[in-house]
Amino acid sequence: MTSALGAGAALRPPYLRPDVSGLFEALRASGAVGCVAVVSHAEGSTYSKPGALMLFAADGRQAGLLSGGCLEGDLADRAARVMQTGLVEVVHYDARDVEQDVLFGLAFGCEGLLGIHLLPLGPQHGYEPLATLAAATRAGQGALWGLFTAGPRNGQVLVVPTLLEAHTPLNGWTLPGGHAALAGGLSVADELLLLRMAPVPRLLLLGAGAEAPALAAGALALGWQVTVLDHRESWASPARFAAGVEVRTLDPREPMAPAQPSASVGTSLPAADAAVVMAHHLEVDAAWLACLAETHTPWIGLLGPAARRGRLLARIGLQSPAFAGRVQGPVGLPVGARTPEEIALSILAAAQQAVAAQGNG
Repeated sequence: MTSALGAGAALRPPYLRPDVSGLFEALRASGAVGCVAVVSHAEGSTYSKPGALMLFAADGRQAGLLSGGCLEGDLADRAARVMQTGLVEVVHYDARDVEQDVLFGLAFGCEGLLGIHLLPLGPQHGYEPLATLAAATRAGQGALWGLFTAGPRNGQVLVVPTLLEAHTPLNGWTLPGGHAALAGGLSVADELLLLRMAPVPRLLLLGAGAEAPALAAGALALGWQVTVLDHRESWASPARFAAGVEVRTLDPREPMAPAQPSASVGTSLPAADAAVVMAHHLEVDAAWLACLAETHTPWIGLLGPAARRGRLLARIGLQSPAFAGRVQGPVGLPVGARTPEEIALSILAAAQQAVAAQGNG
Protein backbone atom coordinates (compact mmCIF):
# COMPACT_ATOMS: atom_id res chain seq x y z
CA MET A 1 0.00 0.00 0.00
CA THR A 2 1.50 3.33 -1.07
CA SER A 3 1.14 6.65 0.71
CA ALA A 4 2.50 8.82 -2.11
CA LEU A 5 -0.72 10.71 -2.67
CA GLY A 6 0.75 13.99 -3.86
CA ALA A 7 -0.25 16.25 -0.98
CA GLY A 8 0.99 19.37 -2.77
CA ALA A 9 2.03 22.69 -1.26
CA ALA A 10 -1.31 23.64 0.29
CA LEU A 11 -1.90 22.45 3.85
CA ARG A 12 -5.56 23.39 3.82
CA PRO A 13 -7.76 20.67 2.27
CA PRO A 14 -9.87 21.50 -0.77
CA TYR A 15 -13.29 23.04 -0.25
CA LEU A 16 -16.46 22.54 -2.26
CA ARG A 17 -16.53 25.05 -5.10
CA PRO A 18 -19.79 27.02 -5.43
CA ASP A 19 -20.23 25.95 -9.06
CA VAL A 20 -20.07 22.30 -7.98
CA SER A 21 -22.54 22.76 -5.12
CA GLY A 22 -24.84 24.81 -7.38
CA LEU A 23 -24.97 22.15 -10.10
CA PHE A 24 -25.39 19.43 -7.48
CA GLU A 25 -28.39 21.17 -5.90
CA ALA A 26 -29.98 21.60 -9.34
CA LEU A 27 -29.54 17.88 -10.12
CA ARG A 28 -30.91 16.80 -6.77
CA ALA A 29 -33.90 19.14 -6.99
CA SER A 30 -34.89 17.61 -10.33
CA GLY A 31 -34.08 14.03 -9.33
CA ALA A 32 -31.53 13.79 -12.16
CA VAL A 33 -28.40 11.65 -12.18
CA GLY A 34 -24.85 12.85 -12.55
CA CYS A 35 -21.27 11.67 -12.28
CA VAL A 36 -18.65 12.74 -9.75
CA ALA A 37 -15.03 12.51 -10.85
CA VAL A 38 -12.71 12.32 -7.81
CA VAL A 39 -8.92 12.45 -7.90
CA SER A 40 -7.94 9.31 -5.99
CA HIS A 41 -4.22 9.16 -6.71
CA ALA A 42 -1.48 11.57 -7.79
CA GLU A 43 2.23 11.20 -8.34
CA GLY A 44 4.67 13.83 -9.50
CA SER A 45 3.49 17.10 -10.96
CA THR A 46 -0.29 17.15 -11.33
CA TYR A 47 -2.84 19.94 -11.69
CA SER A 48 -5.01 18.58 -8.87
CA LYS A 49 -4.47 16.42 -5.81
CA PRO A 50 -6.48 13.66 -4.06
CA GLY A 51 -9.88 14.89 -2.94
CA ALA A 52 -10.37 17.34 -5.82
CA LEU A 53 -13.63 16.64 -7.59
CA MET A 54 -15.65 17.56 -10.63
CA LEU A 55 -19.34 17.10 -11.40
CA PHE A 56 -20.90 16.15 -14.76
CA ALA A 57 -24.59 16.28 -15.70
CA ALA A 58 -26.30 14.24 -18.40
CA ASP A 59 -27.20 17.40 -20.33
CA GLY A 60 -23.53 18.33 -20.74
CA ARG A 61 -23.17 20.78 -17.86
CA GLN A 62 -19.91 20.57 -15.92
CA ALA A 63 -18.64 22.10 -12.67
CA GLY A 64 -15.20 21.99 -11.14
CA LEU A 65 -11.86 21.34 -12.81
CA LEU A 66 -9.30 18.53 -12.48
CA SER A 67 -6.81 19.74 -15.08
CA GLY A 68 -6.20 22.87 -17.07
CA GLY A 69 -8.80 21.69 -19.57
CA CYS A 70 -6.60 18.91 -20.96
CA LEU A 71 -8.56 15.98 -19.53
CA GLU A 72 -12.07 17.30 -19.20
CA GLY A 73 -13.19 16.25 -22.70
CA ASP A 74 -12.12 12.66 -22.16
CA LEU A 75 -13.62 12.68 -18.66
CA ALA A 76 -16.93 13.95 -20.04
CA ASP A 77 -17.12 10.98 -22.42
CA ARG A 78 -16.38 8.57 -19.59
CA ALA A 79 -18.84 10.34 -17.27
CA ALA A 80 -21.61 9.95 -19.86
CA ARG A 81 -20.98 6.20 -19.89
CA VAL A 82 -21.04 6.06 -16.08
CA MET A 83 -24.38 7.86 -16.01
CA GLN A 84 -25.79 5.37 -18.53
CA THR A 85 -24.48 2.19 -16.87
CA GLY A 86 -24.47 3.23 -13.21
CA LEU A 87 -21.06 1.55 -12.87
CA VAL A 88 -17.89 3.03 -11.38
CA GLU A 89 -15.00 3.65 -13.75
CA VAL A 90 -11.34 4.24 -12.87
CA VAL A 91 -8.92 5.95 -15.22
CA HIS A 92 -5.21 6.75 -14.95
CA TYR A 93 -3.57 9.51 -16.96
CA ASP A 94 0.20 8.94 -17.02
CA ALA A 95 2.32 11.75 -18.46
CA ARG A 96 5.57 10.88 -16.70
CA ASP A 97 7.02 9.84 -20.05
CA VAL A 98 6.57 13.13 -21.92
CA GLU A 99 7.36 11.80 -25.39
CA GLN A 100 4.98 8.86 -25.06
CA ASP A 101 2.26 11.15 -23.73
CA VAL A 102 2.58 13.47 -26.72
CA LEU A 103 2.56 10.60 -29.21
CA PHE A 104 -0.15 8.40 -27.74
CA GLY A 105 -1.82 10.25 -24.90
CA LEU A 106 -3.70 13.46 -24.24
CA ALA A 107 -0.56 15.58 -23.83
CA PHE A 108 -1.89 17.16 -20.65
CA GLY A 109 1.60 18.37 -19.87
CA CYS A 110 1.84 18.08 -16.07
CA GLU A 111 4.37 15.22 -16.32
CA GLY A 112 2.75 13.26 -13.48
CA LEU A 113 0.35 10.38 -12.86
CA LEU A 114 -3.28 11.15 -12.08
CA GLY A 115 -5.79 8.50 -10.97
CA ILE A 116 -9.49 9.40 -11.11
CA HIS A 117 -12.57 7.52 -9.91
CA LEU A 118 -15.79 8.31 -11.78
CA LEU A 119 -18.75 7.63 -9.49
CA PRO A 120 -22.46 7.53 -10.40
CA LEU A 121 -24.44 10.18 -8.54
CA GLY A 122 -28.17 9.92 -8.05
CA PRO A 123 -31.09 9.16 -5.74
CA GLN A 124 -30.24 5.44 -5.63
CA HIS A 125 -27.01 6.35 -3.80
CA GLY A 126 -28.50 9.16 -1.72
CA TYR A 127 -26.50 11.59 -3.87
CA GLU A 128 -23.40 10.77 -1.84
CA PRO A 129 -20.78 11.97 -1.29
CA LEU A 130 -22.02 15.38 -2.45
CA ALA A 131 -25.11 15.35 -0.20
CA THR A 132 -22.86 15.22 2.88
CA LEU A 133 -20.25 17.60 1.51
CA ALA A 134 -22.83 20.18 0.43
CA ALA A 135 -24.61 20.02 3.80
CA ALA A 136 -21.32 20.59 5.62
CA THR A 137 -20.49 23.52 3.35
CA ARG A 138 -23.88 25.15 4.00
CA ALA A 139 -23.22 24.83 7.73
CA GLY A 140 -19.78 26.42 7.39
CA GLN A 141 -18.09 23.18 8.40
CA GLY A 142 -15.53 20.77 7.03
CA ALA A 143 -16.19 17.11 6.39
CA LEU A 144 -14.46 13.74 6.48
CA TRP A 145 -15.27 11.07 3.92
CA GLY A 146 -13.78 7.97 2.40
CA LEU A 147 -13.48 6.30 -0.99
CA PHE A 148 -12.55 2.65 -1.51
CA THR A 149 -9.91 2.65 -4.25
CA ALA A 150 -9.14 -1.09 -4.47
CA GLY A 151 -10.69 -4.42 -3.59
CA PRO A 152 -14.27 -5.70 -3.83
CA ARG A 153 -15.66 -2.37 -2.57
CA ASN A 154 -13.72 -0.29 -5.10
CA GLY A 155 -15.66 2.91 -5.80
CA GLN A 156 -17.88 2.73 -2.72
CA VAL A 157 -18.17 5.88 -0.62
CA LEU A 158 -18.23 6.25 3.17
CA VAL A 159 -19.38 9.44 4.84
CA VAL A 160 -19.69 10.65 8.42
CA PRO A 161 -21.04 9.17 10.68
CA THR A 162 -20.62 5.81 8.92
CA LEU A 163 -16.93 6.45 8.45
CA LEU A 164 -16.35 7.34 12.10
CA GLU A 165 -18.29 4.32 13.30
CA ALA A 166 -16.43 1.92 11.02
CA HIS A 167 -12.90 3.29 11.39
CA THR A 168 -12.12 4.72 14.82
CA PRO A 169 -9.86 6.16 16.01
CA LEU A 170 -8.73 8.17 13.00
CA ASN A 171 -6.00 10.06 14.85
CA GLY A 172 -2.72 10.22 13.00
CA TRP A 173 -4.03 9.36 9.54
CA THR A 174 -3.27 12.65 7.83
CA LEU A 175 -0.26 13.24 5.61
CA PRO A 176 1.67 16.54 5.59
CA GLY A 177 -0.92 17.79 3.11
CA GLY A 178 -3.53 17.37 5.83
CA HIS A 179 -6.32 16.07 3.64
CA ALA A 180 -5.64 12.62 2.16
CA ALA A 181 -4.28 9.32 3.46
CA LEU A 182 -4.80 5.61 3.10
CA ALA A 183 -6.46 4.00 6.11
CA GLY A 184 -4.75 1.18 7.92
CA GLY A 185 -6.21 -1.88 9.60
CA LEU A 186 -8.24 -3.01 6.60
CA SER A 187 -8.23 -6.36 4.84
CA VAL A 188 -5.48 -6.91 2.29
CA ALA A 189 -7.98 -6.62 -0.55
CA ASP A 190 -9.42 -3.29 0.54
CA GLU A 191 -7.86 0.14 0.17
CA LEU A 192 -9.72 3.08 1.69
CA LEU A 193 -8.68 6.61 0.86
CA LEU A 194 -9.63 9.01 3.64
CA LEU A 195 -10.34 12.54 2.51
CA ARG A 196 -10.94 15.77 4.37
CA MET A 197 -12.88 18.72 2.98
CA ALA A 198 -12.32 22.18 4.45
CA PRO A 199 -15.01 24.79 5.04
CA VAL A 200 -15.24 27.58 2.48
CA PRO A 201 -12.65 30.26 3.40
CA ARG A 202 -14.10 33.39 5.01
CA LEU A 203 -12.66 36.85 4.34
CA LEU A 204 -13.48 39.86 6.51
CA LEU A 205 -12.80 43.34 5.12
CA LEU A 206 -12.79 46.03 7.80
CA GLY A 207 -13.14 49.09 5.66
CA ALA A 208 -14.92 49.63 2.35
CA GLY A 209 -12.45 51.95 0.66
CA ALA A 210 -11.34 52.10 -2.95
CA GLU A 211 -9.61 48.69 -2.92
CA ALA A 212 -12.44 46.83 -1.18
CA PRO A 213 -14.83 46.20 -4.14
CA ALA A 214 -12.10 44.62 -6.30
CA LEU A 215 -10.74 42.64 -3.35
CA ALA A 216 -14.21 41.35 -2.45
CA ALA A 217 -14.98 40.45 -6.07
CA GLY A 218 -11.70 38.55 -6.38
CA ALA A 219 -12.31 36.56 -3.22
CA LEU A 220 -15.87 35.83 -4.33
CA ALA A 221 -14.50 34.50 -7.64
CA LEU A 222 -12.36 32.08 -5.61
CA GLY A 223 -15.53 30.78 -3.96
CA TRP A 224 -14.87 32.46 -0.61
CA GLN A 225 -17.45 34.00 1.69
CA VAL A 226 -16.86 37.74 2.00
CA THR A 227 -18.11 40.19 4.63
CA VAL A 228 -17.42 43.93 4.45
CA LEU A 229 -17.86 46.23 7.44
CA ASP A 230 -17.42 50.00 7.43
CA HIS A 231 -18.28 52.79 9.83
CA ARG A 232 -19.50 55.03 6.98
CA GLU A 233 -22.97 54.22 5.70
CA SER A 234 -22.28 55.77 2.31
CA TRP A 235 -19.26 53.46 1.83
CA ALA A 236 -20.96 50.37 3.22
CA SER A 237 -23.36 50.25 0.31
CA PRO A 238 -24.15 46.85 -1.25
CA ALA A 239 -24.45 48.63 -4.62
CA ARG A 240 -20.67 49.12 -4.62
CA PHE A 241 -20.00 45.38 -4.30
CA ALA A 242 -20.60 42.23 -6.30
CA ALA A 243 -23.74 40.23 -5.59
CA GLY A 244 -23.05 37.69 -2.87
CA VAL A 245 -20.85 39.97 -0.73
CA GLU A 246 -22.33 40.73 2.69
CA VAL A 247 -22.00 44.46 3.42
CA ARG A 248 -22.89 46.06 6.76
CA THR A 249 -22.41 49.37 8.54
CA LEU A 250 -20.60 49.01 11.86
CA ASP A 251 -18.51 51.49 13.82
CA PRO A 252 -15.89 49.72 15.97
CA ARG A 253 -15.61 52.75 18.24
CA GLU A 254 -19.17 52.26 19.46
CA PRO A 255 -20.35 49.51 21.87
CA MET A 256 -21.02 46.32 19.96
CA ALA A 257 -23.82 43.84 20.40
CA PRO A 258 -23.01 40.56 22.15
CA ALA A 259 -21.36 37.97 19.95
CA GLN A 260 -23.63 35.67 17.99
CA PRO A 261 -22.93 31.90 17.98
CA SER A 262 -21.27 32.23 14.56
CA ALA A 263 -19.15 35.20 15.59
CA SER A 264 -15.60 35.17 16.86
CA VAL A 265 -15.18 34.89 20.63
CA GLY A 266 -15.70 38.14 22.50
CA THR A 267 -16.89 40.39 19.65
CA SER A 268 -19.72 40.83 17.22
CA LEU A 269 -17.28 40.39 14.32
CA PRO A 270 -18.03 37.40 12.11
CA ALA A 271 -15.58 34.52 12.37
CA ALA A 272 -12.99 34.64 9.58
CA ASP A 273 -9.97 32.82 8.22
CA ALA A 274 -8.45 36.09 7.05
CA ALA A 275 -9.18 39.74 7.82
CA VAL A 276 -7.89 42.96 6.30
CA VAL A 277 -7.95 46.24 8.22
CA MET A 278 -8.34 48.90 5.56
CA ALA A 279 -10.51 51.83 6.71
CA HIS A 280 -7.81 54.41 5.78
CA HIS A 281 -8.46 56.07 9.15
CA LEU A 282 -5.95 55.68 11.99
CA GLU A 283 -8.45 55.85 14.86
CA VAL A 284 -10.96 53.51 13.18
CA ASP A 285 -8.29 51.02 12.13
CA ALA A 286 -7.00 50.93 15.70
CA ALA A 287 -10.53 50.21 16.90
CA TRP A 288 -10.87 47.38 14.36
CA LEU A 289 -7.59 45.95 15.63
CA ALA A 290 -8.84 46.12 19.20
CA CYS A 291 -11.87 44.07 18.15
CA LEU A 292 -9.70 41.56 16.29
CA ALA A 293 -7.50 41.12 19.36
CA GLU A 294 -10.38 39.23 20.99
CA THR A 295 -10.85 36.87 18.04
CA HIS A 296 -9.05 33.79 16.79
CA THR A 297 -8.67 35.11 13.24
CA PRO A 298 -5.39 33.45 12.19
CA TRP A 299 -4.25 36.00 9.60
CA ILE A 300 -4.72 39.78 9.68
CA GLY A 301 -3.52 42.17 7.02
CA LEU A 302 -2.89 45.86 7.71
CA LEU A 303 -3.05 48.32 4.84
CA GLY A 304 -0.33 50.97 4.92
CA PRO A 305 3.43 51.21 5.62
CA ALA A 306 5.33 49.55 8.46
CA ALA A 307 5.51 52.80 10.43
CA ARG A 308 1.72 53.00 10.42
CA ARG A 309 1.52 49.42 11.70
CA GLY A 310 3.72 50.45 14.63
CA ARG A 311 1.48 53.41 15.44
CA LEU A 312 -1.64 51.25 15.30
CA LEU A 313 -0.22 48.58 17.61
CA ALA A 314 0.97 51.30 20.00
CA ARG A 315 -2.55 52.74 20.12
CA ILE A 316 -4.07 49.46 21.33
CA GLY A 317 -1.34 49.05 23.95
CA LEU A 318 -1.79 45.94 26.08
CA GLN A 319 -3.79 44.21 23.37
CA SER A 320 -0.93 44.27 20.86
CA PRO A 321 0.72 41.00 22.08
CA ALA A 322 -2.45 39.18 20.98
CA PHE A 323 -1.34 39.69 17.37
CA ALA A 324 1.96 37.82 17.64
CA GLY A 325 2.45 35.91 14.39
CA ARG A 326 -0.94 36.94 12.99
CA VAL A 327 -0.34 40.34 11.40
CA GLN A 328 1.09 41.16 8.01
CA GLY A 329 1.71 44.83 7.52
CA PRO A 330 2.22 46.21 4.99
CA VAL A 331 -0.22 43.66 3.62
CA GLY A 332 0.17 42.09 0.20
CA LEU A 333 2.68 40.40 -2.04
CA PRO A 334 5.21 42.61 -3.88
CA VAL A 335 3.67 42.76 -7.36
CA GLY A 336 4.38 46.42 -8.10
CA ALA A 337 0.83 47.47 -7.26
CA ARG A 338 -0.25 51.10 -7.66
CA THR A 339 -3.95 51.23 -8.56
CA PRO A 340 -6.74 50.09 -6.22
CA GLU A 341 -7.30 47.02 -8.41
CA GLU A 342 -3.60 46.11 -8.38
CA ILE A 343 -3.45 46.61 -4.61
CA ALA A 344 -6.50 44.36 -4.25
CA LEU A 345 -4.73 41.67 -6.30
CA SER A 346 -1.66 41.93 -4.09
CA ILE A 347 -3.73 41.61 -0.90
CA LEU A 348 -5.80 38.72 -2.24
CA ALA A 349 -2.65 36.82 -3.23
CA ALA A 350 -1.28 37.24 0.31
CA ALA A 351 -4.60 36.14 1.82
CA GLN A 352 -4.72 33.07 -0.42
CA GLN A 353 -1.16 32.19 0.58
CA ALA A 354 -2.05 32.49 4.26
CA VAL A 355 -5.32 30.55 4.04
CA ALA A 356 -3.70 27.72 2.04
CA ALA A 357 -1.16 27.28 4.85
CA GLN A 358 -3.77 26.98 7.61
CA GLY A 359 -3.86 23.18 7.79
CA ASN A 360 -6.94 20.99 8.09
CA GLY A 361 -9.39 23.84 8.13
